[in-house]
Amino acid sequence: MIPLHPCYKYRPTRVRDGVGGSTETLGTPTTIYGAIQVDKRETTLIVNADEDVDRNDIIVVRED
Repeated sequence: MIPLHPCYKYRPTRVRDGVGGSTETLGTPTTIYGAIQVDKRETTLIVNADEDVDRNDIIVVRED
């Protein structure tokens, strides 16, 4: 079994920028548990099937 470690997940959302366009902002992080595997060509996050993770989410490894 792969040990899972706590990570912060940020989901970018589009908000209006006040001048007719939009920009992305990061909201409050949520905690997910996963294992990060780093290879020469790609980095992979392994999580349980019931975790809500999308391709554009930003994952930050927690230091605690």
